Amino acid sequence: MAGRAIGMDARDAGPQEAVARGRSRDAKPIIVHGTAVAHTGSALLLRGGAGSGKSALALQMIALGATLVSDDRTCLNRSVDAILATPPLSLAGLIEVRGLGLLEVPHCAEAALIGVVDLDAAATERLPPARTTSLLGRALPLYRCGPGAHLASALVLCLKGARIVTDTVQPQADRSQPRMDR
Repeated sequence: MAGRAIGMDARDAGPQEAVARGRSRDAKPIIVHGTAVAHTGSALLLRGGAGSGKSALALQMIALGATLVSDDRTCLNRSVDAILATPPLSLAGLIEVRGLGLLEVPHCAEAALIGVVDLDAAATERLPPARTTSLLGRALPLYRCGPGAHLASALVLCLKGARIVTDTVQPQADRSQPRMDR
């Protein structure tokens, strides 16, 4: 890992590459403070302040079969039908392990966000209502989650297609429709 600089470089895709990937020529990527973890092309963005457990949760999810997109800083770009998460080039494949240092792991170069997990605002309700947040003008499901032994497992299952049911009076037949859009 010698020679790898840590910084906040955004991916600099030319107009032809942006159009080829289904992105708008006018779309400007943004860098957010957060960690993104993916499975089969779908990603969750883990947000929270310093020391909130973003990297620790990502490591647990990776151990359960997910793949790192980016740690601490994530580039977001709006495509025709999704918000795409990518790592800043200088951080690709690196995750911080507090007390150990930077760990180089396999990573996913790009994944479509299907939701945002806020580690700073834990829901107090046992069955919280559906919430959304807006990123680059798109509404995404927002999950307020505090630390818990089950959280990594539940989030990996969501990445694999499990659906979070927020309307408990919904008829069983209607529950076949996924809550998280892919």
